[in-house]
Amino acid sequence: MAHNSSHARDRLPRLGVWRVIFQDPKEGRGSWTYAIPARAARTEALARKAARALHAQARARSADRAQWSGLTIGEVALIPAIASADRAAAWAALVDCGALCPVTGWRSAHQARQIRDEGWREEVRTPHERHREQATACGVSLAEILGGLAGTDAGWDVKPYRDTAGRVDWDAVRADIRHGAMSTLRQTPYGLLWINHG
Repeated sequence: MAHNSSHARDRLPRLGVWRVIFQDPKEGRGSWTYAIPARAARTEALARKAARALHAQARARSADRAQWSGLTIGEVALIPAIASADRAAAWAALVDCGALCPVTGWRSAHQARQIRDEGWREEVRTPHERHREQATACGVSLAEILGGLAGTDAGWDVKPYRDTAGRVDWDAVRADIRHGAMSTLRQTPYGLLWINHG
């Protein structure tokens, strides 16, 4: 009997690519960008680790190693294969209900059959609707989201986060958003979801 693998391929979305940008926070001497396949690095932390390894290899091969010193990660973004705010909200709701693991996707078929009754569907429907209502924006990166919110009440002033070359320290912006606890950033395979709790 032939095995049909299309079902296994369709269980997880095509995950896209992580874009990791290294830059010098003190000087505007350019940036280096690495593309890490999301299948190889399912989380932002793993993408950062892979990019650091690639950056170290590039520095070791370089004749001018000084140009590589002092560079830090300035931005990490998942470029999804399919960008969709509604799918992102649904993914976040399914993670909240335990049907999805945020790293590996669907729980085992045995677990899924146990929990997929009408009560479970109602349990998923509530956070899904809440995420859709509270979603301020959805995009590829925080830069894209905040660029779209500029001039609105939901916007975030990034001027204090700019370095001398005018680039934004997106890690510091994320940390302050997390610290403020008025919003949540949820990374999904369908984009970065900004959920406003205020």
